[in-house]
Amino acid sequence: MNKLFQSRMIRSMIPYFILAIGVIVAFHVVSEISVFWGVLSRVWAIIIPFFYGLILAYILNMPCGAIQRLLKRTQNKVVIKRSRPISVLILMLIVLSLIALLLNIVIPLIIRSITQFLAGLDSYKQQLQDLVVWFNNLDCQSLYRPFI
Repeated sequence: MNKLFQSRMIRSMIPYFILAIGVIVAFHVVSEISVFWGVLSRVWAIIIPFFYGLILAYILNMPCGAIQRLLKRTQNKVVIKRSRPISVLILMLIVLSLIALLLNIVIPLIIRSITQFLAGLDSYKQQLQDLVVWFNNLDCQSLYRPFI
């Protein structure tokens, strides 16, 4: 077996053999692209929550560090010792209160918009019927005349 690979001709053909195997594998991947995309989408569905978590942790790290530095300025040894968990808890309370405040502002606006839409639904229906009648009464022959 060792003598086979010592031949210069065989050694020069190894890159072509690897290229041929690569082309065959690429052809099979492209021909079965739906299977490939199916596997890729499943893997992405598993990875995406971790990705979102990393982004959220990166964004919240700065305010958490600032709160932690403020807590370390106190003279209380217990607070200094547990400054990181306390800063995370304070930051979570701030974020949750901001979300609650946002929802208390946004939800009534959405409800008001929906009620206004439902109140004007009859006028929208009448306007749509008038538009359909107007389209039906158009002289369609004038639309199809060639430009001279």
